[in-house]
Amino acid sequence: KGKITIDPFIATGYRVYGSYDHGWRNPAAYLVHGVSGDGDIITLWEFYGERVGVPFISRIIKGESVILPDGRKIEGNPYAGQEIWKIADPSMWAEDQPMSDGTNKSVAELFRRNGIVFQRGERGGDTMVAEWLHGHFWANPEEPLYKISKACPKLIWEIGRQRFKDYSARVALNRDQPEAL
Repeated sequence: KGKITIDPFIATGYRVYGSYDHGWRNPAAYLVHGVSGDGDIITLWEFYGERVGVPFISRIIKGESVILPDGRKIEGNPYAGQEIWKIADPSMWAEDQPMSDGTNKSVAELFRRNGIVFQRGERGGDTMVAEWLHGHFWANPEEPLYKISKACPKLIWEIGRQRFKDYSARVALNRDQPEAL
């Protein structure tokens, strides 16, 4: 709300980075973040969708607009090819995707075969990012150090829904509450 969300704009002169969270039944998300020469940090653009295959997501990340078999039209990444690096959830490197030749491949390998190479992120990043947002970047909401473009409505919605996991009152008698979101 307020000054944390801003109107979309063309981020000329920004250093651009990508981040990806994979999903099939749960939505996959690819975010483009920019850092200006003055140090302004803004999430500029998002792809967000469930049941979108790796070949389609790869094309979207490369800047192509696609029409999915179910008729959904998804616009391509306007910052395609400008990203300095792309990072992804480390679970994508698990070799758990069955192939027709009887082998298993990782989702990261499937993306690589479609021309998208990600760097492996660290586990537990969700809690760390939440702490950074509230403890540093949004400590003063009137002068936020990180902003989100309104071109990212699902990111804004997701951040607003984040909560810490809780044990029931009975279980909490014998355990500390978890730090996981």
